[in-house]
Amino acid sequence: RGAEQRRLRQLAVRPEARGRGVGRDLVREAERLAHESGAWAVVLNARETAWEFYERLGYEFTGGEFTSELTGIVHRPMRRELRR
Repeated sequence: RGAEQRRLRQLAVRPEARGRGVGRDLVREAERLAHESGAWAVVLNARETAWEFYERLGYEFTGGEFTSELTGIVHRPMRRELRR
């Protein structure tokens, strides 16, 4: 299998809209589009406050913690393989 992956970047949901499935729906739509384009996985760098959210959606950690030079926020790389 090839190395076709798509990167999800800077996804955020306004605090007043959280808990309503908006973030989940955005991620699932991004995954659908990635799959349609031939990707076998979606990768991202999740901030610490979103780790559990992405784990619930089936994402797994692929590396250790790092602090973003841009934001100063702790992140970890994550990936979810898409079904073929």
